[in-house]
Amino acid sequence: MMRAGLADSTWIFLGWEGVSAELQGLSLRTFSLQDAGVPYGYSPVLLAHPVLLANEEDKQRLAAFLEATERGFQFAASNPAEAAQILIRASQHPSLASQVGQELATRSQALLSAGGNYLNSSGRWGVMDPKRWVDFVDWLFAHQLISDRNGQPLQRSTVNPADLFTNNFLPAGK
Repeated sequence: MMRAGLADSTWIFLGWEGVSAELQGLSLRTFSLQDAGVPYGYSPVLLAHPVLLANEEDKQRLAAFLEATERGFQFAASNPAEAAQILIRASQHPSLASQVGQELATRSQALLSAGGNYLNSSGRWGVMDPKRWVDFVDWLFAHQLISDRNGQPLQRSTVNPADLFTNNFLPAGK
């Protein structure tokens, strides 16, 4: 859409679309949301239905899934070239079959692993900071971006950021 003149700006992930643009010889003018006064809100996030979180067997499966996911992120952070090859093979996506697609995956993995995008400073994956949630929710309300199903603005007091996430199912820093 940008190249066709149908949009002035778009939200991209530099670790993928930014690398793709570079491989295509396109020059991008970028800015971070923080530069525009938007506090960082986690992206992407994993969601679970509350019913799943109430059942002990499901909770154990969820914890095992998150532990395996953390190991995958730790592997990708430590082995970006091999992680790129695994992504290419496992996805079986036709766009990654070409030399350009393979270069995109390899450069993307290198950029993401080097930039601290996979793990926090303690080498952990998935740990969410309560202050980051508070700052983001405060910003959403300050800009009247939270409403009910009928489009009516909600009051800030109706949303407790601590109710929006949990670190309880993450591996305990193994």
